[in-house]
Amino acid sequence: MTGSFVGGYFISSKIFETKNSEIYESMHPEKKFKLVAKFIKYNPYEIEHCQNELNINKEIDCCYIMPIIDDIQDDTNKY
Repeated sequence: MTGSFVGGYFISSKIFETKNSEIYESMHPEKKFKLVAKFIKYNPYEIEHCQNELNINKEIDCCYIMPIIDDIQDDTNKY
């Protein structure tokens, strides 16, 4: 994943990994700003869990939690 583009974002380095996700430093090349990209590990047996996590993160309005600004999906992954 490191060194590749996902949905227009350049993925530069892994920051952290959990059981259900991977966190990367990323950058939008045109807008020239750094972001954190969270990749939720797809588990077909926990689709509802993944969707709930996305929905909660989209709705959260807290100064200590970064909001989701893009929700990207391809044939096998949701970003």
